[in-house]
Amino acid sequence: MINDLSSQLSMPFFNSHYFSLCNSLNDFYENPCNKYKAIFIHDYFNTPWKIASTTAAIMLLFLTFIQTVCSINSLFHGKKSCYVNT
Repeated sequence: MINDLSSQLSMPFFNSHYFSLCNSLNDFYENPCNKYKAIFIHDYFNTPWKIASTTAAIMLLFLTFIQTVCSINSLFHGKKSCYVNT
């Protein structure tokens, strides 16, 4: 619908602002990044439960990565490497 928005117009007093708006909308629609973002949000983040579970999974992966780095670091440098000195 948006692709053909300005193709069949034959208005004699068409405002140039609307023409630039139509062109910018068409450019936005044709950008693949915007298409994939809309598909991703529509398919994977359409409910609050999906958003919460994805956020929890990313946080769990991040914390697991930190724990792995601290474990490897403690093997090579002793137990004080991952603790904050106060």
